Amino acid sequence: GDQICELALLDERRLAETLKAWMRGRAKAGITVPMQDCMNAEVERLEKHMAEQRARLVPILSEERAKALNDALNAWENLRKNGSSAMYDPDGGTLATVISSLWYLEQTARMSRWLDDMLNSATSQ
Repeated sequence: GDQICELALLDERRLAETLKAWMRGRAKAGITVPMQDCMNAEVERLEKHMAEQRARLVPILSEERAKALNDALNAWENLRKNGSSAMYDPDGGTLATVISSLWYLEQTARMSRWLDDMLNSATSQ
């Protein structure tokens, strides 16, 4: 379980490949619930980090850039939510839930890194 939580720190391509390979070997053993719990915990951690980064970033951006950032984050949230829902196959068993959750986690990790990069750029100028 803890190994999966650590995977979110990897880049999203490696995360996807590593976790999917792990799931193929383990999902049949009935451990999708701990995997799901771990992914949910990682999403929660990343979302908290993103909220902190956003709160630090918005005040140092110009009004136009801050509005663009907020618009981008709102559009991204819509993509993240609806993309995950579209991927979920109700006839796919428990692994379908894990796969759609993995996509949600990957999107969250990607946006978290993007906010980190924006903040680093904004504060280094």
